[in-house]
Amino acid sequence: MRTATVCLYRTLMVLIATLVLGAPAMAVTPPTLYWQNQASGDVAYWAMDGTTLTSDAFIQTVSDFNWKIVATADLFADGNTDIIWQNNATGDIVYWEVNGATIVSSGFIDTIPNTDWKVVGASDLFKNGDTDLIFQSQATGDIVYIELDGTTVIGNGFISTVSDANWRIAATADIFQDGNTDIIWQNQTTGDVVYWELNGTDIVNNGFIGTVPNTDWRIVGATDLFGNGEPDLIWENEATGDVDYWELDGTTIDNSGYIVTIPDTDWQIESAF
Repeated sequence: MRTATVCLYRTLMVLIATLVLGAPAMAVTPPTLYWQNQASGDVAYWAMDGTTLTSDAFIQTVSDFNWKIVATADLFADGNTDIIWQNNATGDIVYWEVNGATIVSSGFIDTIPNTDWKVVGASDLFKNGDTDLIFQSQATGDIVYIELDGTTVIGNGFISTVSDANWRIAATADIFQDGNTDIIWQNQTTGDVVYWELNGTDIVNNGFIGTVPNTDWRIVGATDLFGNGEPDLIWENEATGDVDYWELDGTTIDNSGYIVTIPDTDWQIESAF
C-alpha cells in the first residue's frame, strides 16, 4: 500500500456547509473520521470527500486514558455529530455536544458499573429520531441496548447472545436502506465479516460479507464515503497505520481501496460518521 504524509495535528480548518430549505441553516456533516491518540489523549477529526481529506482539526485533549471514544451520533438532531465516551474504569458514559471542532456542551448519560459491558454502536433502533446505544458484554457475549430520548435513558432490553468471544461488533449501519439499524461483526481470529439484519431489535436475517485473514486489520466504522446512500466500511491496520475502505452495495463489496497511512500508530480511528 502507498504511504502518505498527512498532518493530523491541530490544523484549525473546519469544513462547514449549509443546507437552506427556507429555514435556519443547518450544518451538513460530511463523512467524518474521529481519531484518538492512545499516548497523548488528543482527539481530532478528518472530514472526507470520498477518500480525499478535505479538512482536519484538533478538538480537545483527554489526559485520563480510561476514557475512550465509543461512538458518534447526532444526539440532538441538529445536523452536528456528537461524541460518546465510556470510562473503562468506572463505566460512566458521557457525551460531547460538538459543532465542527468546538465542544458546545457535555453531559452524563448513564453508568454501567460492570465494565465487561462496552458500548459498540449508536443508532436509531426504533426509528423515532433518537439515538440508542448498543452494548456487548466481553464476558458473556450478550448484546443489549439502551433506548434514549436525547441523552435521557428511557428504556433498555436484550437483543441476543453470541457466546464465541472472537466475534466483535465492529459497526452499525443501515445496510439495506430500509430505515433499520443493522449490525456488522468481525471475527478476531478468522477475519470473517458478517452482518445481522435487524427490524428494531429483532434479528430477521444474517449473512456473510467478506474475509480479511490478516487480523491486524480491524473495522473502525461505517460511513457513506461516496454519497450514494450506501454505508462503506473503514478499516485500519493496527501494525502499519494504513487506512482502507470497502465500498458496499448492500452486502456486496463493489470496490476497495486505500485512504492514507498514519505511521504513528498511537493515532487510532475510534468512530466514523
